[in-house]
Amino acid sequence: MKILVIPTTDWIRHPVPNRLNFIFDNLAERHEVYVLHFGLKRFSELEARETKCRLLQADWIRTEDPSLYYILNFPYHLWKIRRLARSLKIDVILSTNILPSFAANFQARRWSSIIWTTWKSRHPSITRGPPLARLSSR
Repeated sequence: MKILVIPTTDWIRHPVPNRLNFIFDNLAERHEVYVLHFGLKRFSELEARETKCRLLQADWIRTEDPSLYYILNFPYHLWKIRRLARSLKIDVILSTNILPSFAANFQARRWSSIIWTTWKSRHPSITRGPPLARLSSR
């Protein structure tokens, strides 16, 4: 299975690893796991952690403020997610970051990728397909 993870922050340099780092490093042993890598300027001096996932750079405009970073890079993230989903034939997109994940929803409506979210206020009618059924059948 080909999975694209849209993380909440810098995947390899955030000072505290997210639970998703551990989950998807394990999944990367059996699946192709790609991570949209946000190289946030505020973490750029920190040492990078190793990962088994394949990092895909997602920087166009670098800023110190994370909110401004995501707002300014939204058009680029939208383009990048669409391009990656199509060229890599992504099966599942895990969205954990609100603004870049919003861009992923546009992608899901045009192609057959499943969007799976981890944020609580997400309305389920936007998500395409039954993710658990498709994941469990692979």
